[in-house]
Amino acid sequence: MLSGENNWQFSEALHNHKAILIAQSKDFLGFSVGHYRYLKDYGFASQDYLIFSVDASLDQPIQIASTISHDDLLDPEEMQSWWFQMERAVYVNDVLYVISSVGVTSHQISDDFEEISALTFE
Repeated sequence: MLSGENNWQFSEALHNHKAILIAQSKDFLGFSVGHYRYLKDYGFASQDYLIFSVDASLDQPIQIASTISHDDLLDPEEMQSWWFQMERAVYVNDVLYVISSVGVTSHQISDDFEEISALTFE
């Protein structure tokens, strides 16, 4: 089997509109995407939360503004055997909170979604 034949991506947003965060007043939208990549003798799964900048006037194309991952919340020894789900994101004022089954991270919206802090679930 050649590497790459079994790669795939999935998003809950494909079948559930509630999985999409639309922040019209902040000019962005976001949703999680799961990836599976086949690398030689094993598969590797990961999840990312993608944030797209959206110009309300639609004069500018929709572009990826940031990609948030919770891979660093996992113990490196668990990375290859652990599958986790990026659940949702919410924002309060200028802080975006990304929630997964392994933890929560907060991000400064006005600072290109720079991570503020992280909480790992035990």
